[in-house]
Amino acid sequence: MAQAYVYQWTEKSTGMWYIGSRTKKNCHPDDGYICSSKTAKPLIKANPKGWIRTILYVGDPLEAIKVESFILTEMKAKDSAMSYNLHNQNMNFHGIRTPRTQKQKEHLSNLFKGRISPNKGNICPKVAISNKKRIGIKRPDHSEWMTGRTWSCIERICPHCGTAGRGGNMLRYHFDKCKNPQQSIFKE
Repeated sequence: MAQAYVYQWTEKSTGMWYIGSRTKKNCHPDDGYICSSKTAKPLIKANPKGWIRTILYVGDPLEAIKVESFILTEMKAKDSAMSYNLHNQNMNFHGIRTPRTQKQKEHLSNLFKGRISPNKGNICPKVAISNKKRIGIKRPDHSEWMTGRTWSCIERICPHCGTAGRGGNMLRYHFDKCKNPQQSIFKE
């Protein structure tokens, strides 16, 4: 049965500890999860027999975060010399979030309208259209479609060596920087 939990790792030799919670969907105390600490995790992996793991709480994910936050705050984990924790957990820090309201969704939609997509180089549509609604929409003519496209989307040919390509590598290795200028494809 999937249940969130709060755990404590204690180093046997020094007595130092790390407290964390696991709230991922379908998690359980025996799922093999170590921790998220960039300090404690490599130490635990390097010497697993030198550490003891204790389960402090099992139950509801939101409640697990509250329990973790309470323990870390009470023990002043952030400032304790015996703690590997770098902060006293708070509710906003953790990965659990509430669903966005319609007002928030509209705000995000308006925020990204007209911006250039970093992945494709095309401008984001003015009106968000779901994939189901896109079926049957014809592509606009080429001039309208290319409006706002970046240089990296257009294929170019190096006048010195005849290599065709797009984007940064063409600028980096061809045109004025081409290493084969004697093989010009545009001979006079």
